[in-house]
Amino acid sequence: MKRGRGRPKGAKHDPAALYYVLVGAYKNEVLRRALGENGGNRTRAAAHLGLPRTYFQRLIKERGIA
Repeated sequence: MKRGRGRPKGAKHDPAALYYVLVGAYKNEVLRRALGENGGNRTRAAAHLGLPRTYFQRLIKERGIA
């Protein structure tokens, strides 16, 4: 048996999937940090990021953050 990177034989590495996982994790961190820095106030957190409040609220709801 050949020793490799720990992937099963025939498994393909999908860089696009990894990209979307990493971008999603980054977005979650940005949203959480904005909320934390603004005491949980969604209106101020949205303004801090330069986003409309309604869009910010939709993002945190879709991502299960608040």
